[in-house]
Amino acid sequence: MPQNLFAQHQNLFICPQSGQNLRYLEGTALLKWNDLISRGEISDARGTVITEPLVCALATDDERTLYPIHANILHILPQSAYQLGCEVKSQKRQPTAKISQSVQTFYDEVMQDPDWQAEWIDARDFVQPYCEQSEARLKQLLPEKGEICCDIGAGSQPFSHGVDHFKTHLCMDISLKALQKAQSKQQEHELYILCDMVKLPLKTNTLDMLICRHSLNHVPAQEQLRVVAQFHRVLKPSKKALIVYRWGNDKSRHEEKGKRAFFHGFKYKWFEKTLCKRFQMDLQCWRFIGAGFLRTGIQSWLAGGILLRILSMIENTFPSMAGRFGAYPLFVMQKSASVYKEPHSV
Repeated sequence: MPQNLFAQHQNLFICPQSGQNLRYLEGTALLKWNDLISRGEISDARGTVITEPLVCALATDDERTLYPIHANILHILPQSAYQLGCEVKSQKRQPTAKISQSVQTFYDEVMQDPDWQAEWIDARDFVQPYCEQSEARLKQLLPEKGEICCDIGAGSQPFSHGVDHFKTHLCMDISLKALQKAQSKQQEHELYILCDMVKLPLKTNTLDMLICRHSLNHVPAQEQLRVVAQFHRVLKPSKKALIVYRWGNDKSRHEEKGKRAFFHGFKYKWFEKTLCKRFQMDLQCWRFIGAGFLRTGIQSWLAGGILLRILSMIENTFPSMAGRFGAYPLFVMQKSASVYKEPHSV
């Protein structure tokens, strides 16, 4: 079924490097590539010769670049591209690519570390209603129905689990291990895509809804505006994107091996002076307090349950204020209903 879905939705995707349309490879074209693989004439973007035959894939219109589908996951990272061996060019890695690679490696490793995951999931019973309300706020902003929703940075627990508002869910992440873990609960309408949001492989005016939770902060500071512009580009006119962010101090925190991934959080001024000037934005609140304070500062024996109910009331009654002064704002971006044109620059 997932392979059939990739064939049905091949018109959604573009090559993240060239911008060419992608199409589902089958029949004689697939046999041609497998013949070249058997002769050792196909390499990936890093120059590694490919030996495993293809089951299915998406290829550019000129059939010079191909992105494989392995175990029902589309690999559409630039470094995942299959190319004719003679066409592989050595390219200097950019700093942003190095950061993307570090984030990918980090989450591939921690997906196998239950102790790390437990640090960020507060399982105490009296805390659950407060945590569940954060996700409920996102669901309240969903349209009653739609064609395609994209969860960018879906991780091991895609937002689409338990949501049936859309006919198709695109679950995107840079971590293969996270997507493989999410697949254990895969639903028929989900497509899993290994990609980098910095090079979003989707056509313009494609999505009925876009959701990005806790992922934009892992993008370098100089690229975050460009990524938001990509979110805006792929939305259909009048549709919305929901972006859960984490305020910071305008400084980057680099990777701490085994503990933290790269992180950059802007202050509120960035939202007000940069995002709001370029896009139609509304500021709301996902959650007022962070995971660390929730775990250490909120205790049942210190009336923690009552405090969380008060916080929930504040978040619901004054969402913009709570988003402004809380830890996790929710950016609600709506695309204009007019015909979208590509901006000259961001």
